[in-house]
Amino acid sequence: MENSKKRGQHFVHRHYLESWATNGQIYCLQERSNIFLRSTGELAKKRDFYTIQEWTSDDIAFVRDFVIGDLQDGVKSLAINHLNSLTKTFNNKDFNAILFEEDFEKTKSADIVVHNYIENLHHNIESIGIPYLKNIRNMDISFYEKDGKSDFDRFVMVQYLRTFNFKKRLMDCYRSSEIKNLEYVLPQIENTWSLVAIIRAVDLAFSMPNTMLTMHLNNTKVPLITSDQPVINLRYDYSKFYEVSELEVYYPITPKIAIILAEPKEVTYSKCLNENDVLGLNDKLVSAANIQVYASEEKVLKRYLKE
Repeated sequence: MENSKKRGQHFVHRHYLESWATNGQIYCLQERSNIFLRSTGELAKKRDFYTIQEWTSDDIAFVRDFVIGDLQDGVKSLAINHLNSLTKTFNNKDFNAILFEEDFEKTKSADIVVHNYIENLHHNIESIGIPYLKNIRNMDISFYEKDGKSDFDRFVMVQYLRTFNFKKRLMDCYRSSEIKNLEYVLPQIENTWSLVAIIRAVDLAFSMPNTMLTMHLNNTKVPLITSDQPVINLRYDYSKFYEVSELEVYYPITPKIAIILAEPKEVTYSKCLNENDVLGLNDKLVSAANIQVYASEEKVLKRYLKE
């Protein structure tokens, strides 16, 4: 049983950022205005970002009817299990609060379980993905053609959807839409997104049966960079808000190695990146970032300082 709430919740996991670090620190470009060194543990996190507030019956119905009801059959059972588990956790918290109102420790324990629920899910997903990242750093992607494709696809898509920036862009996209009863739908999306992001990521991965993993090596003097939105869609224009129709998923793994998940005929970059390729990929990643961009060298970030 956990005895404390996890407050500083990372939306880009720390192990991933370490590939850009020297002595535990990486260069960070903040809002394209200043560059500084910071430890990986202090970046890409927000207090209680994944913490679920109490769901109403409308929130639960929204997830059940409009999210799970829309899923492919292979994902539905997993999503239902998560919803049932979370609903049970809420119920246990309420039950304990009533039954043990004089027992602070029991009430506190139930509250901690609810508070850490999504953060712990992400920890479990990271535990699955980290060994694959280590393989890629060693320039080995053979796992993908063996038995690692489904797990790795899910891991990458969760990293794509879990960020503060993705949630912000999603909410902005909905606000600019003409959906009926938007004033009722927005609070439900906001309240439930921590879980819905994971469910949608798994569903997205499940819909990519023909996707191939390609590794792209950077032997130039310009390092690849990453950001607070480390997984991006190369076929999306991040200057606009619209529904995604095509996917070419780009994920830099180190300053020298990146991967792309896409249909074989859709991959637009060669496996050996030239300097123009690297600059183009870095530019695209900066355009997709929220407020922070990370690099192994300060000079590569100076290109993106506002004049």
